[in-house]
Amino acid sequence: MRAELVFPATGILAGLKLVGFSLWRSPEGGIYVTFPSRAFGAGQERRFSDYLHPVNGGSAAAKALKEAIIAAYKAVSGEPTT
Repeated sequence: MRAELVFPATGILAGLKLVGFSLWRSPEGGIYVTFPSRAFGAGQERRFSDYLHPVNGGSAAAKALKEAIIAAYKAVSGEPTT
């Protein structure tokens, strides 16, 4: 499922929305958020680097954003929260 994040009506991001990320369901039923990323080679492996990066290291901010997106999806879709 494609999704969009509409920014508040005030501030520097007013009037903008973030598109290009997806919500998807795993075979086990979990819901995940995937942001755009860039593929690169690392030896024999292919890895991905998300375009969304934390400012001060760690992944707490990105994780909180993904959880908020999933909660909003569940609220709109009527799916029960866990």
